[in-house]
Amino acid sequence: MDLQKIGAYIASKRKALGMTQTELAEKLGMSNKSVSKWERGVCLPDVSLYMELCDILGITINEFIAGEDLPEERFVEKSDENIISVTKDGKQRSRRLKLALGVLAIALALLMAVMVVLHLPRQNYIKPLPKDSTEMMAAEIVAGMGEVHMYAFSVDDSYKEVSVNMITYEKGRMAESEKLFGYQLDGEHTEGILAIVSDFSDHDVKVAVSQDDGTGSAKFEILEGVKHKDLYSRAMSAGLESEKIVKGQEKGILCMVYDKDDSVAFPGDAVLAGADVEENDYTYCFTVKFE
Repeated sequence: MDLQKIGAYIASKRKALGMTQTELAEKLGMSNKSVSKWERGVCLPDVSLYMELCDILGITINEFIAGEDLPEERFVEKSDENIISVTKDGKQRSRRLKLALGVLAIALALLMAVMVVLHLPRQNYIKPLPKDSTEMMAAEIVAGMGEVHMYAFSVDDSYKEVSVNMITYEKGRMAESEKLFGYQLDGEHTEGILAIVSDFSDHDVKVAVSQDDGTGSAKFEILEGVKHKDLYSRAMSAGLESEKIVKGQEKGILCMVYDKDDSVAFPGDAVLAGADVEENDYTYCFTVKFE
């Protein structure tokens, strides 16, 4: 996220409304020094203030994060970019915080480092971001009516690609298994973010992968060709915890279930383990594979 650009955008919108920094600060219950810092690009407001600030300035959350006015045709494009942007920004803030704590409490930091080495693999793993993390909350705001699932991964330089696949079931029977999206890993950076965003109103799914400065994304329709889509109830179940990556092995991420009468959710990995799929009208199970 470009703090300088966002700060200048906040200032321009405030001035266009004929509002002083003090007046904006009072509306938000903040100090004018806080507003000054935002506008100078020193820092961003807390994520809990994003929606209220946008309402006051008359802008959308996507415009706020992009730091510019957006024509309607660019909203979807910028939504995908912004979800990745707030996540990467959150990770960078977390690293800076951990560094500061390490300076203040070296002994504790060393102990934590030992525990990480013993219990969490440093490479070749994937894990979901916590729902209550700052970056997840910000990403959900950007997604609007959609549901966001985000995963951090780390691989060594022998891995060349990460792909997302979808297994489709109709009335409990597998109808199709297809590779939705593949992203070429750059080989120089070990860490990345995988995001899957389901848009309930438009019945589509967006898949995005980001690794350092590179990002790739694609969008796919759900319930394609099905009439009266809005009449279907839906459920979603995530099946992935922090797990070791095995080259060429698929891992279930999540399942989306659509049914006219009821929805039965089950862990994403259950499909790969051979579990029976309930006879719902439509079931979409997403898997990830690193090669």
